[in-house]
Amino acid sequence: NKRAESYFYTAEKIRAKEVDATEDMELMRQLPLASRYKVTGSGKLQIVPKDRIKEDLGCSPDRADCYTMGIWGLQNVEPISDKKYDVKKFGGVSVPNFVGR
Repeated sequence: NKRAESYFYTAEKIRAKEVDATEDMELMRQLPLASRYKVTGSGKLQIVPKDRIKEDLGCSPDRADCYTMGIWGLQNVEPISDKKYDVKKFGGVSVPNFVGR
């Protein structure tokens, strides 16, 4: 499933040091428990059920899920070039005009 794939992908990026370290202690607490998975007999990744993770953590792994979704999603992001969009600068950051303020 996509949740298992995204956690596996994020773990690979962390191991390869392609992701910056975090100082968020709650995220560091949640990631190891939220990312537990096994490989099924057919070779598919199967992550531990969320109910079990919540039980072990004492809360929902929201930070770990959010972090993982962000890392997973970044592989599909293309940089914005000033030529491609009508871009304005906000605090030194280029933002396309269609982005709300």
